[in-house]
Amino acid sequence: MCSALFDARTVSKIAKRDAPGTLISPTEIYNLATSPARVGERLALDCIMSQVCFTTACRWKNDLFRKDDGVHSGAWFEMMLYEWLQRIPNAAIRTSPNINGVSPDFLVETSDGKILVEAFFSCEKVDQRRVDGLQRRLFELFGKIKHDSAVCAHVICAGNRLNSEHLCTVLSQWLNNKGHSSCNYADNFGNNILFSADPSISKAIFTISGARPICQERLRKRVIEKARKYTALARTLKCPFVLATLPDYRSYILDSLFGSATKSGARHIKSVDPAGRGSSDNNLNVHNDSTRYVSGILLFNRWYDRDNKRRRVSANYISLHDAAHKLKWTDLPVCQMLVVKQGENTYREADWQEVNNDKYHAAFLQTLQH
Repeated sequence: MCSALFDARTVSKIAKRDAPGTLISPTEIYNLATSPARVGERLALDCIMSQVCFTTACRWKNDLFRKDDGVHSGAWFEMMLYEWLQRIPNAAIRTSPNINGVSPDFLVETSDGKILVEAFFSCEKVDQRRVDGLQRRLFELFGKIKHDSAVCAHVICAGNRLNSEHLCTVLSQWLNNKGHSSCNYADNFGNNILFSADPSISKAIFTISGARPICQERLRKRVIEKARKYTALARTLKCPFVLATLPDYRSYILDSLFGSATKSGARHIKSVDPAGRGSSDNNLNVHNDSTRYVSGILLFNRWYDRDNKRRRVSANYISLHDAAHKLKWTDLPVCQMLVVKQGENTYREADWQEVNNDKYHAAFLQTLQH
């Protein structure tokens, strides 16, 4: 069966535009459009697109076909989240509804009331993939360069592409010039690599280092920004407000919200007065008036459904017990759930409860075992 969204002309255009060539790794949209292993996913996206309004469909399509992996993955996650929300019993899903002049990503209407859902995709995984891809290319490259000293490459920033021939020429010239112990390579593709050599070691050794791609400060700021974006609307509608994020960086999310874990693995949840005194504006605290309307956080994992040749998402849920409006989380098709109570206790990884309402949970667990 052919996909209406990914017709032959569209696939040909994407394949020509994003041909791997000098790419460190193919773009996400290239893999989605051309891989036989994604045929079921393309059909699923067709189905999702046919169920939303024209404005949302156009926005999703435009972003989905973007070459930028971050923009593409953000649109893909919104579409998968829409599909996931439809599994809530007796729920009607509205996309980007205009309510009092603002438009959250989703408004879920159930027999119990309304739920605001705001999604955000963390680009950290895209950054990690670029770093990993660049490291593989560097190892391949140094296997072709003749050198007799210990060389270390420190990846400062990884871009989308790499001109291997140009880098090989630069490094060969640098290694032949024994007077320079370091070489900083930067190109127009966004790569920035610092090479250093130790000529005292007369043996061809090559190592790679790089800064951890997950930036907790950047992640924390995004969580806070998203948390505050629609709190006024949640307060007006008197309904639960949920953040949905991909991927499931649970420890980083929890660190962003409540501080780092102790050596024993426990985090102490600090409470402040309702006016928010004693808490920093940069911290999310459900007692703070600007953020206490966040009812919980959905943490999504992305996994491959081999039988249906497509990727799916499964979710875990953090319930903020002291939020202004509780969410009836038992209606959510989640795998695990954690209740966070402020000012009462500490919690550890073992405090997560198995819920297993997700009908794909068994298949998801199988993917973790392989």
